[in-house]
Amino acid sequence: MTNPFASDDDKPDDRSADASTGSGSLPSYNAYSGGDAPDDGAPLTGATGKDAYPGPGKRLGALVIDNILIGIIGIILIMTIAGSDISDYSDKFQAWQDAGEPGSAPVMDAGNLLIASVITLVIWFVYRVVMEVRKGQTLGKMALKIKVVDADGKLLTAGASFKRNSWYIAVFLLGMFVGSIGQIVSVILIAVLGFTIARSPYRQHTFDQWSKSYVVNAR
Repeated sequence: MTNPFASDDDKPDDRSADASTGSGSLPSYNAYSGGDAPDDGAPLTGATGKDAYPGPGKRLGALVIDNILIGIIGIILIMTIAGSDISDYSDKFQAWQDAGEPGSAPVMDAGNLLIASVITLVIWFVYRVVMEVRKGQTLGKMALKIKVVDADGKLLTAGASFKRNSWYIAVFLLGMFVGSIGQIVSVILIAVLGFTIARSPYRQHTFDQWSKSYVVNAR
């Protein structure tokens, strides 16, 4: 187990283990405000979950900050790629209303809008995975001083980061293809994840558990 916050010279040696029992002593893990690092999927050797791990409110705040940043990029992409389609549809819809709404309402060509949305989703994933793999923190996590690590206190692999963020694919698909009902279901999904974080002794939601990752308070 190593301290991801320490320099190479300061990192503690691997824990010592008794050959007959397989037990070992955990090094001090001062990088976390709560104390020791997670240990092989069973964290908290000397701290309470409330001290070591941020709750759903703090994690939601980091997510909101990240979504605002990516949302700005998404709006720019949509206006660049699908701006003319949106403008044409707006003009046709207004003319249809001015004419007394004869026949069926005009339908917008959503091909370019879908392309822009998919590109935004890809950017969102690349941003989160790269930041978590390289630093353990997105900009939102940096702002709120939290960090995501694996059970050994190390930075996540790309595969683990993708797993823990994969829930957003469901949110994207529901929002894009199921309309308002999908958006409601997406909000419910996020609420369920927040509930599981609040209920977990290690403040993990389902996808944290799946990826064997932990969000911790960082100094």
